[in-house]
Amino acid sequence: MAKQRAAKAADSDHRRWIGSLRERLDGGGRRGAAQPKHERLSQALRDIIQERRVMPHDRLPPERILAKGLEVSVGTVQKALETLTLEGLIVRELGRGTFVSAHRLSFAGTWHFRYVRPGQSEILPVRTQLVSRRLVHRPGAWSDALGPDPEGYVCITRRITAGDEFLCFNRTWLPAESCRGLLDVPAGEIAGENLRVTLGERFNLPLANAVQLVRADVMEPAVCRQFDLPEGTVGLIMDVTGYTLGERPVFFASIITKPGPLRMVQSLLRAHWS
Repeated sequence: MAKQRAAKAADSDHRRWIGSLRERLDGGGRRGAAQPKHERLSQALRDIIQERRVMPHDRLPPERILAKGLEVSVGTVQKALETLTLEGLIVRELGRGTFVSAHRLSFAGTWHFRYVRPGQSEILPVRTQLVSRRLVHRPGAWSDALGPDPEGYVCITRRITAGDEFLCFNRTWLPAESCRGLLDVPAGEIAGENLRVTLGERFNLPLANAVQLVRADVMEPAVCRQFDLPEGTVGLIMDVTGYTLGERPVFFASIITKPGPLRMVQSLLRAHWS
């Protein structure tokens, strides 16, 4: 009886996963259909995990069951799972299966910025525009966080728009010794959330944890000019240090949000309240 109950529960979990995945894959429209199948599946899995529809340590269905239920090849499933493993979203254990990573899920919750308008619950679409990328050698908060690097630091500057409003100005510094290649990769690969994927896939630096420090402070004059605001304007400044496996710092980011009516949504896992 116990084995039958366990098998029934596993079958129910498999149907839940496949139903959620099919919903996202079928809703991708023409744009989604143009993407390779493994990329579409990676994004669908990523959405489910980061939207808190599953919990840490939840087991994913076996590869063959996913392939059959989604009508794709086992190879497509394997490529998608490899991508999410590099990102740290899932953990694959030989002989046991594939599981949602508790460590990476909590990181995803702090790093994803989601915004709503006052009195509304619909999450606004977020777009990221690459402004510049360059090599810098002078010290700053980034060198304090990342440690000394004789080759300097790759500085990536981006503008973040929520809905139709330019909301955030973001600078990210990475050690040139390990990330100098970011100066040469296609711009689309370092825009938005794709930067995390690029660090994992191209540089073998999956992000595992982050520390955020938030303050309200006067924005620097150059940033005020970006926002077309008078000098001395106070904004929300978030400094983020990201770590790869082994608690090795891999980036330092300064994210400056201008004052305005939009609300930032931050979700907490139930485990955070224990």
